Amino acid sequence: MMKIQLGGLSEGTHNLRFALPAAEAGLDARFQGEVAVLAELQKRGQEHLLRATVQVAGTFVCDRCLEEVRLPLSTSYVMYYLIEKGAHAGIDPSEVQILPPGETVVDITDDVRQTVLLGIPQKLVCREDCLGLCPSCGANRNTAPCTCADAAVDPRWERLKGMRG
Repeated sequence: MMKIQLGGLSEGTHNLRFALPAAEAGLDARFQGEVAVLAELQKRGQEHLLRATVQVAGTFVCDRCLEEVRLPLSTSYVMYYLIEKGAHAGIDPSEVQILPPGETVVDITDDVRQTVLLGIPQKLVCREDCLGLCPSCGANRNTAPCTCADAAVDPRWERLKGMRG
């Protein structure tokens, strides 16, 4: 658990560091090692502003060649923790958590987990110049040349060849 003790915290800026095994942060088996969080917490009265950077490594499957690839992820988020309900005018509602009166501890573990999951790129590739798999034989073009490049075109498309301009 990654918990921040807000009770008794002095006004101003506080730098925080957390490290937690990926499984304890609620992340699945794709993530190994530790989740590292570097955070800056600013306290102003009943308002606590947290800016956090989250770093973790994961093993994913390349979308082009289907090989496993280990990628480092680094993402960040901002969260306002407020004691009073009316104090958050003008702040994005997705970045606000209203704390019950008397609450002195904030657990950021779930926010960190969600930030990591949302930070996974939609297109996962082992490298930008990945050649992928051959659509005919399924060979990985990164490891060996494919002999299917000169394969015959489906005869139904032959009439379209003459339409090139």
